[in-house]
Amino acid sequence: MLFDLDGTLSHSEPGICGTLKLAIAQAGLAVPSDEALRTAIGPPFTIGLPEIGIPLDLVDDVTIAYRAIYEDTGLFDTTMYDGITELLDELADDGRTLCLATSKPETSARRVIEHFGLADRFKVIGAASDDYLLHTKADVIASVLDRLGLVGGDEIVMVGDRRFDVEGAAAHGVDTIGALWGYGSSDELQTAGAWAIADHPNEVMRLVGPGA
Repeated sequence: MLFDLDGTLSHSEPGICGTLKLAIAQAGLAVPSDEALRTAIGPPFTIGLPEIGIPLDLVDDVTIAYRAIYEDTGLFDTTMYDGITELLDELADDGRTLCLATSKPETSARRVIEHFGLADRFKVIGAASDDYLLHTKADVIASVLDRLGLVGGDEIVMVGDRRFDVEGAAAHGVDTIGALWGYGSSDELQTAGAWAIADHPNEVMRLVGPGA
């Protein structure tokens, strides 16, 4: 099973949105509303920032400023969602292989996973490359599947909270369980083609059923 990070394993809105506010202001731009900033959580900033009004010619500047601030002060302003540890334990006990698949840069993703003490739960920690050459969710999932020696199919399930998770997984024939406890709405996830919707982590095991 593949898991997104922000909005699926961790409630990272405080650190991400707080850092975005600082980075956007540093670029001399008006800071969008909290509601708008929240929608930037999940996709690569090359997609998310223009969607909240950041001019294309300033996306790189905001991203660079964001990374510098976030790695220093925002990275650990996050908490793990209730029920995640229990879900990962239940899935592992059921013989399932767990992998991370996040658009967060790899260095940041590894630091967060290690901070939560989850690094040993995942066979593969799939993330965007730090140089962002590999950055979309489809790119990340392709890398994870390649490292596992697998192709998409019925035996693999993605768990994620945004349409980018659903669409990236679908590009490889992988179904997605929409994590409604995260930052996407039910309408967003269903419109993107989520196979199922879970309101809480404790519903995921029921949806996938027993057996590895």
